[in-house]
Amino acid sequence: MKILVLNGSPQKDDGTNIILRRLTEALNASALGAEADKFDLAAKKISIGHCGYCGKCKSISGGECIFNNTTSVFIRKVFVADTVVIGTPVYSWGISSQLEIAVKKLFAEAVELQRRSRRLMLLTEDVEEHDKKTSTKLDGYFRFVSEHLRWNYLGCVPFPAVEGKSGACESEIRDKIVAVREKLA
Repeated sequence: MKILVLNGSPQKDDGTNIILRRLTEALNASALGAEADKFDLAAKKISIGHCGYCGKCKSISGGECIFNNTTSVFIRKVFVADTVVIGTPVYSWGISSQLEIAVKKLFAEAVELQRRSRRLMLLTEDVEEHDKKTSTKLDGYFRFVSEHLRWNYLGCVPFPAVEGKSGACESEIRDKIVAVREKLA
């Protein structure tokens, strides 16, 4: 089972990245036979440009985006994945602009992505109390994304914020990672 763990955070070393790195390690170390691959949207080498839905990737360039970015790498990783786990911090009442662009790339490839069933799970890092309400709204948004792509939506798992928390937070994060791993089995 191939699992793509997509880090939607615009920051390279934040709590979302820590959670997703631990999850990826746990998935690869488990007896599930899973092959988890983490893809960071914030990494300097990762540049997913704006999609203008021009269709050039389908008509003249053999499936490659005509703009010089890593869109094709991202889409290829989605195509080979059986499950996509998207992680995002919750701030400004939504997701990062990088993740929004990545989701739009999925919509641009919807016809091809609908040909094979996949699973989608959302993980949020909730920092403030109002973030819990936003996580609920994002759950609905990603449920819609799954329906549009004809994927099986596994739900939203909110994680506590990593930065500045005590050891109690560490045990909660560990427990949630175990629960996510079991849900993906």
